[in-house]
Amino acid sequence: MFISKLKPKAPFAYNFRRAFTDFSGVKTIQDKFTVISTLPNGFKIVTNNNIKHNHEVVAMGVYVDAGSRVESKHSLLGLLPGCSKLIEKLSFRTTANFSETDMLNKLELLGGNFQCVANRDSIMYQASCINKQNQVADMLTALRETTVNPRYIESKINDIKDILQIESEFHTPSQKDIVLPELIHQLAFGNETLGSQSTITDPSILHDITMSNLYNYHQAMYTPSNMTLAMVGVKHEDALKLGAELFGDIPPQPTLPKEKPVYKPNNSICIPKKAPVSNPLETFSHIAIAYPTFDIENKDTYTVAVLQSALGGGSSFSSGGPGKGLYSRLYTQVLGRYGWVDHCSAFNYSYKETGLLGMICSVENNATSVVGELLAQQFYNLCVPYTGNGPDSNPDGITDEQVQRAKVQLKSSLLMGLESKIVELEDMGRQVCMLGQRVPIDEMLKNVEKVTLEDCVRVSRQLFVQGRGPTIAMQGDKKEFGDILGKFNNYGLSTKK
Repeated sequence: MFISKLKPKAPFAYNFRRAFTDFSGVKTIQDKFTVISTLPNGFKIVTNNNIKHNHEVVAMGVYVDAGSRVESKHSLLGLLPGCSKLIEKLSFRTTANFSETDMLNKLELLGGNFQCVANRDSIMYQASCINKQNQVADMLTALRETTVNPRYIESKINDIKDILQIESEFHTPSQKDIVLPELIHQLAFGNETLGSQSTITDPSILHDITMSNLYNYHQAMYTPSNMTLAMVGVKHEDALKLGAELFGDIPPQPTLPKEKPVYKPNNSICIPKKAPVSNPLETFSHIAIAYPTFDIENKDTYTVAVLQSALGGGSSFSSGGPGKGLYSRLYTQVLGRYGWVDHCSAFNYSYKETGLLGMICSVENNATSVVGELLAQQFYNLCVPYTGNGPDSNPDGITDEQVQRAKVQLKSSLLMGLESKIVELEDMGRQVCMLGQRVPIDEMLKNVEKVTLEDCVRVSRQLFVQGRGPTIAMQGDKKEFGDILGKFNNYGLSTKK
């Protein structure tokens, strides 16, 4: 099925300047899996390299190398914390050429499968539709309009502020898996760069944001060289033609350099629990502890991913039935041993310059005083493996069998994820947007397979023993948690400044 020429119907009857009849100025690089073309204005278009025929369902997305990491209370350009979250909520609404009603009605006719997500290091606009008549061109037109020509209205901005304030006060505090990692980032990077609020935990930051701040953010970050169009299910020559016609006429302009994140160790915070009115699980105490890791292009990043897979974990109750992940370390050594643990799992965040590896745990109130030591044991057990030889062998230490199992699980997750068009789209779009290239999946699998038990122990000791101190976020009674850093010191774990 061939994508029809770009002739959008009403209400997307928009006359684009046909700037590309000649593609001689386009730079294209390709490998076995991916093709990347860069237009003369710096805008990038990326597709898979194994498409022989256009698919009946096409996924597409525009990725902006921005997010909350460029926001600062001290920004002279008005890139204030919270701008990217407001832009996310105001996406796919009023633009320079279409009213909000026209935009939403057309998107509904196209299938209504669209979203915008503002992360710490990117803003993603994603959609999918059936490749029939002008639907692909129409959906791309919607993406062009909401990314290039948004129009912000004061009343709508105030409405979104009210919604975000209600969420941050009444909904977010009960979501430990969201609020604690958010607080970890804020503490680890001092509320700047990667520590700027991605999820709004303090709604007061929204009060100072005006309409002009949003336009300043858009003008500074939505530059062609800072944006990437990714498409899955379309041959590259067709994606290039559509992308060039829609985005090739954006004037080039310089992109602001991004400040590098600086990790600040040994910071901690404790927030109160909500009264257990709507959710009885809020009677538990929660804690998250993380250490800084490597930049995303460091080869040891694969070892960190294997460590997270080996730790695994989850909740004490599974709605899908028993058996999932029960061989991971946090299941066998924490959830399977202690009935007072409700949830324990590992998390791993990878960014261009750094990352965070840690664990989050929920326990009954009468066990709050021991949860710090419990997590200290789990970090320690990654540093001292089980060898089976002599009295110095750690019976709870990480083993080669666990590493091999974690590698299989990680490779399976990577391959299973790429079965989804949207997951493959995001993987391709974000990598090219942030790094300018895409790491082939076979290279990822080879790097995972190379990881050994010795690598896991070496990296664990480098991060948890020889590295910088942890960052700690708690929810509950701070006195009940006790001296967390003291307990980590007792296990020989790093608490260096």
